[in-house]
Amino acid sequence: MSGQENLAGSEVPKGRTFSDVHHEFENVVIYFSAEAGNDKRFNLFAKTQAVFDLGVIAGVNEVLWKAYIFGPAHDVLNRPENITQYTTLLLRLKALHEKYRTGKRINVGDIVGDLDDIMIDLIDFSRTVMKQSKCGQPQSH
Repeated sequence: MSGQENLAGSEVPKGRTFSDVHHEFENVVIYFSAEAGNDKRFNLFAKTQAVFDLGVIAGVNEVLWKAYIFGPAHDVLNRPENITQYTTLLLRLKALHEKYRTGKRINVGDIVGDLDDIMIDLIDFSRTVMKQSKCGQPQSH
């Protein structure tokens, strides 16, 4: 998906900070995880996989937040192209959550597959951000 796509009727916000985007979407993972973990339409494997994927997404978001707050990736995460990519990923998660919540008949395999894709893309995004910000690399003198 390109960073400028319209997802679920929402457009990627312009002129926002990483913090704005992070706060806007931070509860989606919590609600989605609780709902999927208690959903009788999900078998045990699907529940476990969905909750695991959402846990990884929450963990990666926490790492990005800490890198933003404590400085090493603050400027990198505020670059417009990174805000756009991050927003797009979280809009995909929000759209999936809405599809899940509003669908009486859902394909559990598709939900879990889409969560896997979002998780992998968010991990890849975080790796790119860490490389761009040179987190963990010794500084030359």
